[in-house]
Amino acid sequence: MGYGALADVVAIIHLLAIVTMLFGGFLAWRWPRVIAVHAPVAAVIGGVFLLGVDCPLTALEQHLRTAAGEASYSGGYLDHYLVGPLTGHGATPALRTLELGVAVGFNLLAYGVLAVRWAAPTLITRRRAAPAAGTDDQDRPQWRGDPPATAGMTVTVEPAGTGVDRPSAKRTSSSST
Repeated sequence: MGYGALADVVAIIHLLAIVTMLFGGFLAWRWPRVIAVHAPVAAVIGGVFLLGVDCPLTALEQHLRTAAGEASYSGGYLDHYLVGPLTGHGATPALRTLELGVAVGFNLLAYGVLAVRWAAPTLITRRRAAPAAGTDDQDRPQWRGDPPATAGMTVTVEPAGTGVDRPSAKRTSSSST
């Protein structure tokens, strides 16, 4: 594999790192283990951005392009592949602030929702009072950790030939009235 092809692979990995940093928190809604990849990637990219240092992937890509005899680019990855083609020049301080705001906003939203999801079942369980004896609470919403909806019910199947072809459910009360 030549240096030019390696530079292309590094550019694709760089793109995947940026996409992971932006959307990895949302993927964690479905697959929480993604946090183990997302958090370090977001921390490194955030650190590079905030410190104003050159990204190591950009430096590696530029080195490989130069070694392949190809023209390298100046500036950063986003300036070359996204901002430059859209605006015709590099990123301005206002655009850099917008980039940072989008990245931080996406991550705050994603992890904020995760925090609420993880805390909510505990909070709901603590706040909800037990139903009063003799009340019918079958219409209330079911929360995580609730017993199945069939709790307090017995299911009976009528013998063949009685005219009943399906199981029937009868509600039983555990308290005497």
